Amino acid sequence: MSPNVRTDFGNLLEHISFELDPPPEIHRTLNGEYTRLGDFIKEDSKSRFRANAEIYPQGSKALGTLNRPVRGTDDFDLDAVYRRDIALGSVTQADLKTSTGDQLREYVRARRKEGVTKLELVDGRRCWTLQYDGFHIDVLPALPDRSEPAAMLAGEPILITDRRLHHWQASNPKGFVAWFRTEMKRRITARSDMMEKAAGDVDVKQIEDDRVKTPLQVAVQLLKRHRDIHFQESFGERPISIIITTLATHAYQGEIDPYRALDRIVRDAPSYIERRAGKVIVANPTNPDENFADKWNEKPALARVFLDWLRKVDADIAAARGQSGMHKVARSLGGVLGDDVSEGAARRWSKQVQHQSTTGQLRASAGSAALGTTGPIAVRKHTFYGEPSEE
Repeated sequence: MSPNVRTDFGNLLEHISFELDPPPEIHRTLNGEYTRLGDFIKEDSKSRFRANAEIYPQGSKALGTLNRPVRGTDDFDLDAVYRRDIALGSVTQADLKTSTGDQLREYVRARRKEGVTKLELVDGRRCWTLQYDGFHIDVLPALPDRSEPAAMLAGEPILITDRRLHHWQASNPKGFVAWFRTEMKRRITARSDMMEKAAGDVDVKQIEDDRVKTPLQVAVQLLKRHRDIHFQESFGERPISIIITTLATHAYQGEIDPYRALDRIVRDAPSYIERRAGKVIVANPTNPDENFADKWNEKPALARVFLDWLRKVDADIAAARGQSGMHKVARSLGGVLGDDVSEGAARRWSKQVQHQSTTGQLRASAGSAALGTTGPIAVRKHTFYGEPSEE
């Protein structure tokens, strides 16, 4: 099959990712809270510490791979960095964590006065959690990393607190997001003519601001969803999202069909796990000294669990793709990705196919029964009563 044709199965996987997206009202609420929190912290830090400060999202929200929770009663989990622009020697880890808590308590009081009654502040190991109704934001206190090694890194290196560790911990969330999006765009740009056709003549430049969801983002969402369901009874063994995202980005080669992207990632991701001096390493691409797989060296079984899980993903996707008929495919995917999202995606896809067929937009690839919005052969308009229309 031509690489610029999306398969039916790939389109279904993409629709599943749409079902996994938070609903628009959640996005609006989250963005509103980020803005309010950021404005408060900025002004409060100036008056309280005479320092500039910034709140910014990290993790799945910044990457465009945020999933809604498996159970409707669970919270959306958001991560944010609170960077206070002061010198390293001017504060201890404990003091930064404590003073951040003081600020956030004041923020909670202010929001309650504004009518937000369901809002609590919870203390954690590295961060503070703002617990809302239906979602929570983990706020990670940080300082700028102005060390000489950090100056050589792209992005915005920071130092974060950890009450279990004596030394400040280096991190670079903005750098990771920039790396992910740059790689995502670079590899698709290499096939820009294909992407523009597959995305409905959307300019590839729009990929940066999430007006187009890329196959890499779809694949990461699906992998995280499969993980969340697969490890429900063994939460401590579940691979962390940063490892999944890092290896997926390395393995992705710009496929425009979400199925082909996922297939390659599942097959090739293990080859990007390094072994040095007897240690397993998944290096932070924006800070090679940071190993995302540190816990795998503390508990070697976790690396084997990860590889076994990838083989399970491969088998589950193959089993679903081998089914005959959309209903059976959706039911097979529902068992590993969730019945609700699979059934919702099947309805979305069926409606899209029907609309494209009645408007003459449906196309078939030569030598294949696959249907999609791209391909060399146009399918004649159909009445769905067994006869093609005259047009």
